[in-house]
Amino acid sequence: MVAPDITEGLPTPLGGRTNPQSAIYRVTRDAFDVAIGDLPFNLYASVDHPYERSSAQMRKDQFDASRLVGEQSLDEWWLRSQTDFSGGDGITYYEPLEGEGSETRFYDSRGVNVFDFPEVRLLNEQATVFAGGADLEFVGIGEPGGLFRTGNSFRIIGENGSVTAVTPFGTTPRGIARVPGHNWLVGHSTGIGRLSSTGVAQSLWTGATGAMTPYWAKDRIWAVQGTKIYQLTLAGGAVVDGTHLFYTHPSTSWDWISIVETGSAAWMAGRQGAYSTVYVTTVEDTDAGPEFTQPAVALRMPAGEYVTAMQSYLDFLLICTNLGFRVAITDGDRAQLGPLIWDDQGSFSASARGEYAYVGLANGLTRRVALGIVTSPDELQFAWANDAEVPGGGNVTAVGFVGSKLTLAVNDIGCSLQSGNLVQSGYLTTGFVRFGTMEPKYFAAAKIVGDVTNGSIGIAGATTIDAYSEITDVANFNGSTEVALNLPGAQSPWEKLSLRFTFQRDSSTLSLGPKLDGYQLRALPAPSRRQELISLPLMCKDRETVASGGTSLGGDGFAYARFSDLKALERTGVPFVYQDFRTGEARSVTIEQVLFVGQDPPDRNQKNFGGVLQVTLRTAD
Repeated sequence: MVAPDITEGLPTPLGGRTNPQSAIYRVTRDAFDVAIGDLPFNLYASVDHPYERSSAQMRKDQFDASRLVGEQSLDEWWLRSQTDFSGGDGITYYEPLEGEGSETRFYDSRGVNVFDFPEVRLLNEQATVFAGGADLEFVGIGEPGGLFRTGNSFRIIGENGSVTAVTPFGTTPRGIARVPGHNWLVGHSTGIGRLSSTGVAQSLWTGATGAMTPYWAKDRIWAVQGTKIYQLTLAGGAVVDGTHLFYTHPSTSWDWISIVETGSAAWMAGRQGAYSTVYVTTVEDTDAGPEFTQPAVALRMPAGEYVTAMQSYLDFLLICTNLGFRVAITDGDRAQLGPLIWDDQGSFSASARGEYAYVGLANGLTRRVALGIVTSPDELQFAWANDAEVPGGGNVTAVGFVGSKLTLAVNDIGCSLQSGNLVQSGYLTTGFVRFGTMEPKYFAAAKIVGDVTNGSIGIAGATTIDAYSEITDVANFNGSTEVALNLPGAQSPWEKLSLRFTFQRDSSTLSLGPKLDGYQLRALPAPSRRQELISLPLMCKDRETVASGGTSLGGDGFAYARFSDLKALERTGVPFVYQDFRTGEARSVTIEQVLFVGQDPPDRNQKNFGGVLQVTLRTAD
């Protein structure tokens, strides 16, 4: 007997083969139960080899290795917590697991102190102690009194809110500088006068050909008159160009803005139209003794950005500009200019105390910059947040301290001193939580942790920017409480969620208010499409019998040929069409697993590579 040659064509063709992953089996005269790509099979369902369909696992099992404990899953919930807000304002999405510093940042705030870790609380009010118009000055460097000017009226402001009228020397006094521990220097139309802490006015320098604005740096007076800078001492006398003139800028339209000092240098900022430059001068030894070098360019501001004010603090230059605020770091006579810390509005004044810089903006608002908290790879991009505010005010032209109290000069308001009362209300808006994916989620609840025995905290939520809906108010608890996240008019699930916490001070004791320690969101994934796993027990023999009509199909090599083609299809890893001719289904699938169980023993005449294929498909549509 001649054995069949399996290299010959199969008695039953497998179909019109093209590209196996894109090919679809077309029903011919031979009836099969299913087709995987263009490979037809009959089912072989039994107790040992069941036909099964199930939803694919949606949440992967994983070890919780997050830096934030428990953030992966507890009881299958997705959790997102925040207990530190000292990274400041400026993020849209809160994604702490990305390691980009967002774990301590938020979207926006107003009227709250976010830097007093571990709690967020209401700021203190600013109380107006003396009214003023639009021509204001104030200098306060943390001593018991500060000097305030509105128009031609001068007042010494005390830490307890006292206001003492004083009259400086000279005609049309303008421009204030402070000699620490000694006197104020006040410029006037022909020189500079001296004003004691008790209000005694004296002439200091006279004979100038025009109004002078004094600055105190490197233990001397730097007096600006137009494009000129003079160096003067506290001894006083008559201003003489040949003796006291230090530098004249070559441009006749140049305006000097500020002169400040760092450890070994003095820095001079100015502008010509929309262009600004910062100059530096240092001390060098000469035959006549130590002298300051001619000013050299240290920083050039980008075109269109000009300096409006400049202060120094330690080795930092605090630079206010028409576009925002920058910090520069100095080293001797060199300086590195940092990026705009914000660029949504310009700034007009700055001061520093402790770890923070305080910057005056428009509309009576200030912002606080944490000089010890860096928020990006750029070492001069610092954390910031909105800080003290004077409602209804104009530009904050001066920021300073009387004792430990923040004091502001605000156009159209006057001089305001930090009060013992808290502001009536304030808010903090979190970044949007989306768990690193755009798939929908069911946000179930928020746990609020804090001390709300005084005042209250209102909670609102939003699924899009600035569309917040009130959820509830919480009060009278110290510890934690849970709030269901039911947003009016917003049907869950959502791609992302942001919370807004609105703080209200106590109605009877105005110095008390709520404190927020943190929050935690609890959610479940709710993808719009759920994958399905289809487990198929398939007959894979050399010879098979079709149930309809009892037709015998196949021949030697029929089983192995289909098995090989199925494995080739699996290796492509791309979706293909699965058909179930019993139900009329056609699904886009990939192969999850192929298991072959051989059942037919070979004999002398038949190799019998045959058995049962257990194929698991994952739907991809």
